[in-house]
Parts: sequence; structure tokens; C-alpha cells
Amino acid sequence: GFECAQKTVALAMWKMLVDAQVRKEKHVIYRSQAGRRKLKVIINEIDLRLYKRTLDRWSKTVSYLIYVERDRAATKIQAQIYRYQAAVKFVELHDSCPIGGPLSDIYLEPTRKSVKFMIHPRVRTEKRQFWAGALAIQTRYRMVVIRTHFILMKLSSVMIQSIW
Repeated sequence: GFECAQKTVALAMWKMLVDAQVRKEKHVIYRSQAGRRKLKVIINEIDLRLYKRTLDRWSKTVSYLIYVERDRAATKIQAQIYRYQAAVKFVELHDSCPIGGPLSDIYLEPTRKSVKFMIHPRVRTEKRQFWAGALAIQTRYRMVVIRTHFILMKLSSVMIQSIW
């Protein structure tokens, strides 16, 4: 009994000392590994936060750029639509009353290719024809008035010359 118990106690103490020594040897390795693991977890969390922040910034930037592109495209399309609608309305104004209408007092030069914005060719041609017709009529009338005035002046001068 007693010797067997002492053997057991001695073996237990030896086992405790061996375990303590093994723990002491592994403590340095364990601490470095635990520190590495903690650091790795922290770095992974920081990386995730940085990835998320970068993705959020990228998403906001791309969203803004998409908005700008869509707005620019919409502005161009709307400008074309408004320009077309204005051209149609202009032709309708002309067709509503080509003589004496809202566009009757516009004198139009011949078509020029270098001009950026052009009036519809049919409107231009018709307006020029109306102006040319009006000028021809007015010219004939003015000639009659001037000729009558000239004849009157000639008769008056003949009368004055006959008196002197």
C-alpha cells in the first residue's frame, strides 16, 4: 500500500511537472499563434470594412455618373423633340394664314447652307413669292403715282414757262 501510494504520488507530481514544462514551452508558441490569430481576425474585419467603404464610394460615384449620362442624353433628346415641335408649329402658323397671318411681315433671304438653324424650305419659298408678288404690284402702282406726279409737274412747268 504505502509504497504504491508514494509511487502514484511521485508519478503524479512528475506528470504535473512535465505538463507544466510542456505548457511553459508551448506558451511562447501559443501566445504568438494566438496573437497572430487575433491580428488576422482584426485585419480581416478591417479589410471587410475597407472593402465595404470602397464599394459604397464606388457605388455612389457610379450612380452619379449614370445620372449625369442619362441627364445629358435626356437633354439632347428633349432639345431635339422641342426643336421638332417648334418647327411643326412654325409651319402650322404659316399654313394657318400665309397672307396677313402672324408670319406675314417676315422678309426672308434666299436659303444659305452655312446657317445652323434653317426655316422650312416651303415656308421660305412661299414667303419669298408673296413678297415678290407684292413688290411687283407696288412697283407698278408707284410707277403710276410717280408718272402722274411727273406729268402734273411737267404741265405746271410748261405753264410757268409760258407766263415768263
